[in-house]
Amino acid sequence: MSDNITDITKKKINQHFPNQDFGFIEDEYWKPAIMHGKTIDGYTVSNYGNVIGPKGYKLKWTGRSKTQPYPSVHMYFDPDFFEHHYPINTAGNADAQINVHILVANVFLPLDENIPEELDKYIEIDGRSVHLWSLFTEEQKLWIRSLLQVDHIDNDKSNPHVDNLQFTNFYANNIHIKKALNESSNK
Repeated sequence: MSDNITDITKKKINQHFPNQDFGFIEDEYWKPAIMHGKTIDGYTVSNYGNVIGPKGYKLKWTGRSKTQPYPSVHMYFDPDFFEHHYPINTAGNADAQINVHILVANVFLPLDENIPEELDKYIEIDGRSVHLWSLFTEEQKLWIRSLLQVDHIDNDKSNPHVDNLQFTNFYANNIHIKKALNESSNK
């Protein structure tokens, strides 16, 4: 009987990403998953990067390797839902391996509150000061965001918590540039 109690109380551990928590997290909150500006039915994402699938369970993060250091999850959806091409499985659904940090950023870092630095400026039009970002349509804003990268502020690729993520351009996200900036600021 003690073996059963031990099995029940054991915490599920993800060998590749030991910081993934499958249990209850007090300050974890959830929102519908969003990709390419569209909500994906049946999936929710938390501020910690956990993803609940259509069956109601937290999905295990996969993908830890030299070529794929980021936690990712398998997601299945209607292939006609997105204009982007994803492989089709035998059930006729699109089968995508999606990086968790990108899901978290798309859900918890809203477009109008996370404006690229280069576009967060005011310009003068007809004698009025106008915010440059306000001149873009939602479609243009989504396209601009698709050109940006999601940066891990602490450089820990296995930490997809929303507080550790920000949108940035390719240059600013380059690890060598970040390293040089940190070294120069520490002198």
